[in-house]
Amino acid sequence: EQLLVLTKLDHEEDFMQVSKVDLKEQLETLITSYGWQIEDKGLMISYELDECSVLGDSALFNMVWDNLLSNAIKYNVDGGNIEVTLECSDEKVVISVRDSGVGIPADQLSTIFDRFYRVDESRTPGIKGSGLGLSIVKQIVGLHAGTIDVSSDASGTLFKVRLDNR
Repeated sequence: EQLLVLTKLDHEEDFMQVSKVDLKEQLETLITSYGWQIEDKGLMISYELDECSVLGDSALFNMVWDNLLSNAIKYNVDGGNIEVTLECSDEKVVISVRDSGVGIPADQLSTIFDRFYRVDESRTPGIKGSGLGLSIVKQIVGLHAGTIDVSSDASGTLFKVRLDNR
């Protein structure tokens, strides 16, 4: 499925279905849908979401949040924490997903958005993935004229997506 998404992102010019997207509602729905996985891992999730709507492709935005939240769950420690925030001003929108997971080594931060990149499997034994998710996320954010940044250390990882509020 991710390869099909990448192919579409790479080769189709006008596939985006742009409309007004209620980001708060979208994030709340997604967080609720992951409830059983969050509970199963004994995670604590907190979120603070401003009322916020932006123009964009709802399905593509959902892929971004889904990837970031599923990674925060997957790479977190049992009993860890996840914080999701949505800050909305007249000019900018900032969505942050922070986890208390295993972190990403500093020397690998510059490559995590590369296609097929996976963090050293000895750090994350038994966690499956294609290494395409964050590449897709970066491409989708870019299609919406946004940016994504990451910071990480041994106490967890923080992803920040910035969009223009147009």
